[in-house]
Amino acid sequence: MGCIAALAPIVYSGFIVFTDASRFGRGGATWPMFAASLFVTASFSVSITRYKLIQLSQYLSSGFSYFLMSSLAGLIYYGIVFSGMLLVGTQFIEQPSLSQVAMVSGTAMIIILMLDRLRGRMKAALDRRFFKEKIKLDQTFRKMSQAIESLVDPLLMARRLLLTTTESLGVPKGSVFLKAPDFPGFKLADYLGNAPRQDVIYNDSVLAKVLLKGESVCLDLASMPSDPAIRKVLNSLGGVTIVPLQHEEDLTGFLVLGQKGSGAFTIDDLNLLAAFSQITVLGLVSAEGHKKIDLLNNELKGKVVKIAEQQNRILALQSQLSRGSQLSEVTDGQVTDALSVNTAGELHLNGQAQKLVGSSQQIKYVMELVGKVAPGGSAVLLRGESGTGKEVVAQVLHEQSSRADKPFVKVHCGALSAGLLESELFGHVKGAFTSAIKDKIGRFEAANGGTLFLDEIGDINQEVQIKLLRVLQEKIFEKVGSNVPIQVDVRIIAATHQNLEELIRQGKFRSDLFYRLNVFPITIPTLKERDDDIPELSYYFLQKACYKLGKTIVSIDDEALLCLRAFSWPGN
Repeated sequence: MGCIAALAPIVYSGFIVFTDASRFGRGGATWPMFAASLFVTASFSVSITRYKLIQLSQYLSSGFSYFLMSSLAGLIYYGIVFSGMLLVGTQFIEQPSLSQVAMVSGTAMIIILMLDRLRGRMKAALDRRFFKEKIKLDQTFRKMSQAIESLVDPLLMARRLLLTTTESLGVPKGSVFLKAPDFPGFKLADYLGNAPRQDVIYNDSVLAKVLLKGESVCLDLASMPSDPAIRKVLNSLGGVTIVPLQHEEDLTGFLVLGQKGSGAFTIDDLNLLAAFSQITVLGLVSAEGHKKIDLLNNELKGKVVKIAEQQNRILALQSQLSRGSQLSEVTDGQVTDALSVNTAGELHLNGQAQKLVGSSQQIKYVMELVGKVAPGGSAVLLRGESGTGKEVVAQVLHEQSSRADKPFVKVHCGALSAGLLESELFGHVKGAFTSAIKDKIGRFEAANGGTLFLDEIGDINQEVQIKLLRVLQEKIFEKVGSNVPIQVDVRIIAATHQNLEELIRQGKFRSDLFYRLNVFPITIPTLKERDDDIPELSYYFLQKACYKLGKTIVSIDDEALLCLRAFSWPGN
């Protein structure tokens, strides 16, 4: 406010300069400039008291030297300001020009800005010189607050307390004891300097009883209790001061400090340590609470996993009971014919393949896709690793289609050479080649009206690919060694574990054939990706094994199921 009030006489003086320079040279602006200097002086006097440039409390706490240095700094500052004002005034003793006024005014403004920065640096230098402990204390509190905010481990909190207190008070050695779980007392958490001779303090000890009252112990103060037993414990701990770390009525630990390097402990030191201990206790309690929350979360996650395992086991048992009820409808004389396992590993009941075993989200999604595409007649491309059940999915696709009462014919393309594959797919006439001693019906003709499953479609050669493409486009083919066209109505389901797109880039697979086959792609998940189905699959194969071996096993141990789920299942 004083600086703002000083603007009025300064502006008035400037007005005199521009309107009547001779009057300014004769001292006509003396009183306005004097008034401006009074306003600035008053403003500066208020600021140095209010904004901590010079504080009476600092005189009392830091001694008269701080007052002298602050006064000297003020005199230097005023001397520079006065010299600057005097220099400016001497420029206008004679008739000034407008350019001189502008130059001197600009110079004065620059000097004022520089002096303001100088004043700030002088204040900071004085504070660093006379208030080292205060600055260090502020830094210490800041570190402790950051430790609490980060909810660090209790041992790290103890370490932080020990380092900050010993550094702030100039103590060369110390230690921290914390309450130990499942132990009737306190154990050494950390130490600085020489290790204490005693590393445990029991709850029923004299020292623990005193600290439990929230009282600090300091041998340097005559007002503190001087129980010989406590002195003995302090000597074994290598300290002269002990501060409790207490939360409400619970003693969580205590801080032990050795002799100060600069003298004895004071009441102010104990008050400072009490403040540190309260901050640390809050951090310890918060960290302990955070640790308990983590334990509860882990326990809850474990229970959720167990519940999921039990649900999977229930689903598996329900599936087992369902299959058992179906088998119970078959008479003893029909069991062998009714229940059989083919070479592909499929369970058939009365000639009907069972649906995919499993109730995971992955299998449900596959069955959803199967339900969408099965009623139609479009080609389907099944993709997935070997052993994922592509043939079983193809069987389900056929049984859910309108061709379910027609043939379902399978061809493993990778198991046949190029010549044999062509004959196997399209058939041949007698004499077509050396071993063709009679006519043979091909798989396309055998599957007429039904479904043809071409497994490992990526293994067929280019020549067979061309003929296969013609069948897909025109529904017509000729047997090997014949020119008679044969019309067929066959739905194609192809399967592969290879990357057909990469084979196309390499020129090993025709892109036009790929687009004919890839009308409705379905990707079958690996066993590792559907590990939720492992309990149900385990009971499914257990049922098959029991029938083969003539044994009765109704359950699988939970530990065994966990091992099965943890296995990587290479090859599915």
